[in-house]
Amino acid sequence: MEIAVFEPLSTSDSALFGMIVFGAILCMGIGIWGLKSKRQIAWMLGFFGVAILGGNAAFMKFSETYVTPVVIYDNKIDTPSGTFSFDEIVSSSIESDKISVKRRVTSNEPPVKVLVLGRKDGRGIMLSEIQYPIIAIKVALDDQMKVYYSK
Repeated sequence: MEIAVFEPLSTSDSALFGMIVFGAILCMGIGIWGLKSKRQIAWMLGFFGVAILGGNAAFMKFSETYVTPVVIYDNKIDTPSGTFSFDEIVSSSIESDKISVKRRVTSNEPPVKVLVLGRKDGRGIMLSEIQYPIIAIKVALDDQMKVYYSK
């Protein structure tokens, strides 16, 4: 029985994908209707622009399929990494990224937090706050694990 379902906050950046596709079309247009005197250079620019931007757009769409909802059941959790019973999970914690202070200060970005679920086999499951509401997931998971282990 499902206890809680957490949908991804974002799977991709649609505006960025649109700009990449527009850039690829623009590069193709430069190759086709480019400068008359420098036709070969225009074709090279168009070809490489389409190849680079098209590859980027394709990989963005492929990576989008790996972001699935996190579902907490009575005795297990379903994550993008697979389904794991509560017996397999030994710890859950929210950790900050390990970027150096100098780099964080120059980029003006707050540190990204991740929910780390430690498993008995030594592997971990990581969920980023960029893609999931990790605080709500941790609270719901901790509550359900208390109920599961109190039985």
